Amino acid sequence: MDNIWNIALALFASGFVSGSLLPGNSEIAFVAALAYFPEGWQLLLLAVFLGNSLGGVFTYFLGFYNRMLFPKLYDKLLKKVPKYARWVERYGAYTALVAWVPVIGDPLIFVLGTFKTKPALSMLFMAVGKLLRYGFICYAFYMFS
Repeated sequence: MDNIWNIALALFASGFVSGSLLPGNSEIAFVAALAYFPEGWQLLLLAVFLGNSLGGVFTYFLGFYNRMLFPKLYDKLLKKVPKYARWVERYGAYTALVAWVPVIGDPLIFVLGTFKTKPALSMLFMAVGKLLRYGFICYAFYMFS
């Protein structure tokens, strides 16, 4: 049983990295952990979800404090993200619901932070989307294994 806690901690770390702007493989790690400990799916789901969500929170606040931390990057970002900016202006914090989508999700969270959308609402919608993604992966794993 000690092993499952180590795996849950590794999943948390994998989820955190994947939830930030860095590339990660939390979905693959999650499926591998489910294959190894199928009876511990609740703990594994919680670990990867919390890690990924906290990685998203970290990314949001990197964007939020972007102007202070990286002033040159901030100016470049504003010029290069008109598509993201339109989404954020149009849908606001609801844009975070698509933060689970690979490739566009993490930069989108960064842009939400840059434009200082409502933090609590953005993080709530981001977490809902990420929980649904990992929940679907878990469901699909058990349906097809």
